[in-house]
Amino acid sequence: MAIGEGSFSSVIRARQTSLDRWVAVKILKEKDPDKRKEQLQEARVQAGIQSNCVPEVFDVFEWRKQIFIVMQWVRGVRLSTLLKKDLSPEERNWLTDKIIHAVADIHRHGYAHRDLKPENILISPKKGIFLIDFGLSKNIEDNFGTMTEVVKGTPAYMAPELWSGTKNVDYFRTDIFALGKIFKWLYHTLPQPEILDNLVAEDPENRPGKGPELLSLWLLACGDLPQAAALEYSNGEISSQRHSKKLYNAAAKLILAHRIDEAYWLLVECLEEDPNNGEAISLMETLSAKKESNQKQKLLMPVYALIAVAVMAFIYFFGLQKGRETKQISLSYADNKITKALLLPTTGNKSYIKRLIPLKSANPQTKSLSATLTAECPSGGVLVLNDRHLNKNELKTGTQVPYGSHLLKWIDDDGNVLWREKIRLLPFQTKRIKLPGWAGIQP
Repeated sequence: MAIGEGSFSSVIRARQTSLDRWVAVKILKEKDPDKRKEQLQEARVQAGIQSNCVPEVFDVFEWRKQIFIVMQWVRGVRLSTLLKKDLSPEERNWLTDKIIHAVADIHRHGYAHRDLKPENILISPKKGIFLIDFGLSKNIEDNFGTMTEVVKGTPAYMAPELWSGTKNVDYFRTDIFALGKIFKWLYHTLPQPEILDNLVAEDPENRPGKGPELLSLWLLACGDLPQAAALEYSNGEISSQRHSKKLYNAAAKLILAHRIDEAYWLLVECLEEDPNNGEAISLMETLSAKKESNQKQKLLMPVYALIAVAVMAFIYFFGLQKGRETKQISLSYADNKITKALLLPTTGNKSYIKRLIPLKSANPQTKSLSATLTAECPSGGVLVLNDRHLNKNELKTGTQVPYGSHLLKWIDDDGNVLWREKIRLLPFQTKRIKLPGWAGIQP
């Protein structure tokens, strides 16, 4: 699922099945091999920053003239989005406090960000402030830079000394200048605390030297600020709505590609984030009926897989084309988490076999969506779902139960279990239970 797009890079959310977690994968497109080496080094710089306010980097690699950075996925809202809201003075002070703490932390580790701006500050409802996009970052204390000494950054937040060609630029102080510009936007028409006025001083010597120095001045002037509960709630709501919209868009694209299973589970997660997403509800109802009808076909998947292996083996061993090469394709089965690696013979850019088995993603761990269960029950006894006694009258019209696997039992008036069956319910599914007709259970 795409979660970000730029001129030279894109970010997608993917499932790391080996550790059962979501990750963000940043893909950098660059034809120049020297620049790709530079980008790899930049990613390693971020990986070396051990801070709670910087997404953790899990892996970095190069493939097909692209750089892939696998990192911690953080669900949140960029500061640039929050700046469009009518924030209270308390909320603005709270944000300022958290941002200063975050910048002080990376400076304390010896790193300057060099591209601080509202788009690169992420506010997570659960995990606080994160600084992102460390493409221009520099390790100052080790005197090791990831970028050549050229003017780069976002012009609106760049310090004057970066434009003047000054040698031996203090990048900690350029970060401080960028913070001053950010806080000007944050407070907008409201008066900001006086302690922040010197951050945008023309002369870098008149600014605080590093983040920890600014933090000390800030705490001395403002002290500990109370948690902005209203902002935390509002931010969580905005984050859920934006994430839900991205999930819906990704699901719609998967449907066009006939990848119904993946689209279905993205919609499940989409409605977990925002239950009032009308477009997602409408699409889910359509997919639920289709998915339920496809359940029987899933039983044939192992057969399809064996046929695919046989066909590919035949092509591989008896193909007549010369100059063939092999390409490794991973087919992932979400239901049992089995992954098979197969060799496909190819000629040029044309594959002999195209999408024999659609790729599927792991199911999101969601809980609140429900299914509808109906049943016609005998006059005596009781129908039990797990440990819950179901109301017979409600079962006639349908009762809401959580989706997932459940154990159904029919217990007579003496407490004897006369029948049991394990069922699996899908979100939005309507399932009718037919009790077996034998002596002792008659409708």
